[in-house]
Amino acid sequence: MIDIEREYEILDFKARLLRAEIAMHGMVALNKQREIQGNSLGYGEMDFASIIDEFGIGDNCIPTYRG
Repeated sequence: MIDIEREYEILDFKARLLRAEIAMHGMVALNKQREIQGNSLGYGEMDFASIIDEFGIGDNCIPTYRG
C-alpha cells in the first residue's frame, strides 16, 4: 500500500534539492561572470555551504526508510 504522507515527504525533499541546485548554479554563473570581468568572486565557500541549511537538504533531512 502507498503511504501518501511518505510520498509527499520524498517529493518535498526532491523539490528542495532542485531549488538548491538552481540557486547553486546561479551562484556559479555569477562567479564566472565576475571572474571574466576581472572582479572578485561574489560567492565563496561558506556561501555555497550555507545552501545546505537554507534549503534543508543536510544528511539529517533525507527521508529514511520506515519499514
